[in-house]
Amino acid sequence: MTEASLISSYDALLADLDGVVYAGPNAIPGAVESLERLADIEVALAYITNNASRSAEQVAAHLRELGAPATAAQVFGSAFAGAELLATLVPAGSTVLVTGSQTLVDQVKAQGLVPVTSAEPTPDAVIQGFDPNLGWKDLAETAYAVAGGAVW
Repeated sequence: MTEASLISSYDALLADLDGVVYAGPNAIPGAVESLERLADIEVALAYITNNASRSAEQVAAHLRELGAPATAAQVFGSAFAGAELLATLVPAGSTVLVTGSQTLVDQVKAQGLVPVTSAEPTPDAVIQGFDPNLGWKDLAETAYAVAGGAVW
């Protein structure tokens, strides 16, 4: 069975990013070429990532810089997934302590929730995602909110 016939038996490919499509600023050898071939065999492509620090457009732009086919609509990240899940656990308008990036803040707002920056008064919920600028004080604030009864 050839590579093309194997992949063409599927409707879509969900490609993880870090360590699969790229490692930091560089593409994994052969990844971009393999992703480009999907268009020829009519297999849909989407990207998934557990890195909540960058928006879908930022991720897609990085992929395009590497030569990979990518649009923001093809990128599904943990910031979106986490905010969407949280919106099922608390009502619209709930206060949410966001421990993470501006992307995570934006996703929380998009779900009709209200981001806050402090555990006082205790927010209704907490959401946490990767941000290279997080420090122990941020994590302590999160712990105080959760200990105070916030949904996490």
